[in-house]
Amino acid sequence: MFSYATVEAALATNLKVDTNGRPAFAARLRHLRNLGIPRATPGTGRRLSYSIDDVQQMLIALLLESIDCSPRASADIARSVTAGGRPFPEIIAVLPHGKAVSASVERLLMLLRAHQVLAVMNLSRAFANLDEALQKALVKQTGR
Repeated sequence: MFSYATVEAALATNLKVDTNGRPAFAARLRHLRNLGIPRATPGTGRRLSYSIDDVQQMLIALLLESIDCSPRASADIARSVTAGGRPFPEIIAVLPHGKAVSASVERLLMLLRAHQVLAVMNLSRAFANLDEALQKALVKQTGR
């Protein structure tokens, strides 16, 4: 489980948010939380701890926002991709009208032939970068 400070630092590093952009970035995270991303919510008087699934869901929404998806569409897509306890997909194909489809490499080729694909997100690489950023943030937070 990760603290908010660790999560914010790791996501900011992963998305290359500089020091001047951190207040706006924190506001984006608050807005996503208001939209239900991550799924976890704190109890009364409790500090929220984030699981790796929560942090990955937040990253998916933030990556979608970075390609100009609205926060609501980003949250909806992140929720749909991660719903039902399924493992997170390796690749997401972003389609028009706020739709996204999880895909294998083979399915992605079929989608590219049959649909207007606006963007392809390589979640495997994004999650590997996130893991590295989380480890660095933990070391910085704990001093170990």
